[in-house]
Amino acid sequence: MGAPFAITAAARAGSRRLVAQLNAQSDIWCHGEILQKDRCWISGPPRWKKTFPRIEQELLALRDSDLVLFYKRIYALSHSREHVGFKALFENNYNLELIYHVVRDCSTLKIVLTRQNTLAVYSSKKAAFQRGAWNPYRMRQMKRPLVEFVETEFVELREKNSRHYSAVKNMLQETGQGFFLFHYEYINHNARLSQLLSFIGANPDPAEVSTPDVRGSSDILSRFSNPEVAERYLREHGLMHWAHEADSPTA
Repeated sequence: MGAPFAITAAARAGSRRLVAQLNAQSDIWCHGEILQKDRCWISGPPRWKKTFPRIEQELLALRDSDLVLFYKRIYALSHSREHVGFKALFENNYNLELIYHVVRDCSTLKIVLTRQNTLAVYSSKKAAFQRGAWNPYRMRQMKRPLVEFVETEFVELREKNSRHYSAVKNMLQETGQGFFLFHYEYINHNARLSQLLSFIGANPDPAEVSTPDVRGSSDILSRFSNPEVAERYLREHGLMHWAHEADSPTA
């Protein structure tokens, strides 16, 4: 088995789409958010789904009692694939101590996923909270609601995410670890994905992803009920490039 990997990212940075791309590979299995305070989101083929609740409870108990065995059990859930990983997001319902423990662990490869357009992150997160639609299935079933731009909320999110990313990069540098920086804007570019697969040690030829892309409009201001307020903030802070979001034209 190859070295395990962890994806560290802020919520709504595109981690679900990236996991879908990784799991499309025949030699990679990436679990979900295994470090939430009250959940351990493992994943696997459909035939395993009936066993997930029991395994999750066992893993939660093991996480509280023996972290070494907890991670061994996670990595053993490889579904016969050589490379195994999981997500670790900077959110209030996560145990940051556990996340930072993973970041400092030199035996785990690190993928740092970023989404440069914080306004898009903010709108996506508010829409998900408003409708309770956190997964692709729920997103496809529901019309994306317009959300209100609130400057204090936005600034708080922007500062919080900046602190977490800075903390992670500092820890990686202090422990002498290399890491792979993957931008959301390259999420559908095979060339950049191929570089990531090589970093993991997997087959570098990207497989086709069957999971549909459920991103909202690339016109980010159109996602708000008060777009003029959001636009005024962007203009005042020299951030008008965040009014639109699209894949990077090159990888």
